[in-house]
Amino acid sequence: MESVTIKDDEGSRRITIYIEHLKCSVICVACSESILFYSEIDGCIEICNETGLSFLGGKILISGISDDVFNGYLESSLVNNLGAFTYLQSWSISICSRFNRAAQLIKSNPNLFWLVSEFVLKNKEYVNIDEVFGLKRRHLIEKTVGCYHKGTKRVLEKVELLNGSEYEISLLKACISDEEMVSFFRHWDSIPIQAIFLTLNNRELLGARFLRSLCSEDKRRVTDYKIGLNSFFSLMNDTKRLGELLGIKNAASYVERCESIKALRRLHDRWVINLNRAKEYLERDIMFPIPEISGNYRIKWRSSANALIKEGRVMEHCVATYIDKAFDSNSILFSMKFPERVTIEVSQNKQGYSLAEAKTYRNKEVSEQSMRLIRNWLERENLKILMNKAKKVIGL
Repeated sequence: MESVTIKDDEGSRRITIYIEHLKCSVICVACSESILFYSEIDGCIEICNETGLSFLGGKILISGISDDVFNGYLESSLVNNLGAFTYLQSWSISICSRFNRAAQLIKSNPNLFWLVSEFVLKNKEYVNIDEVFGLKRRHLIEKTVGCYHKGTKRVLEKVELLNGSEYEISLLKACISDEEMVSFFRHWDSIPIQAIFLTLNNRELLGARFLRSLCSEDKRRVTDYKIGLNSFFSLMNDTKRLGELLGIKNAASYVERCESIKALRRLHDRWVINLNRAKEYLERDIMFPIPEISGNYRIKWRSSANALIKEGRVMEHCVATYIDKAFDSNSILFSMKFPERVTIEVSQNKQGYSLAEAKTYRNKEVSEQSMRLIRNWLERENLKILMNKAKKVIGL
């Protein structure tokens, strides 16, 4: 810009700024109903930001030139907080200058102030603005979004905006309206608005530690953070699937505990190696100790390492990773052929043999019919073993 001229008319308290072909008129906050911002382009301050003109808390910033327009009218702390908003900025400045309760709220909770400012703007014909800002924080939140959840005030205090755009205020409202999200985020020290954007659109990220690393890059807009997410979710889902194939209980929790995407990739690669090993037949098969419990015409014992590997290949799950447990007799593995194909894990305790786990193809749940057959078989086997022991005791 070649020149910036500021004229302050003491009589009308009107400040007029001439910037080449743009003419912006700002009615002084000390005595006006609202701040008006005009330009030959659009008359909207948010649009002016796109042209390089930004009105930040009483300052006109043009290509590095800064002039204090409201010097003495607004506190510097208010100026700094108002600078976070591009959406409703001029209205927010007006509210702060006219209502002391609004100015106090923006000092303690800027994001709550922002939400309330939008609410009173949309309902100014029906509400007393000063009375609204005088409400207790909980009642302010309820009035603004229609609900309140434990920790909402803390979440609002911790959210860090990116541009303070209209879309960001919609994300803020969606977050504090969602009890699960409030419960998740209220324990964070700081909450990037992009983290809210990502979790609102991808609920599986709730609870994931690597969510922070997804927000670490500097990007211009919130929506830019969805770029590259497809490949990331492919990695995340594939890692969970590998864990399930390996028979790792709560595999999803291992994925969620990864601190970064690098840590997630390391976990993925480690599980790939383990699964590949589990699918390789042994040149010299390993036979398992013969258990007391036996199968029947429908349920067959898997007696060796290669038998477990074959079972895992057919059923596409990780039973082959149980070879060590089977060799030590900590687990005894059976396969049921019908009414459906089921892999059965049995364990031994003081009361006899009990069902540890039963899964069908790709670790799917077993039908009730199959479960009844398995339980009946175990009852008969335990009874038979008990009777055999009793016969030995009495010498029969």
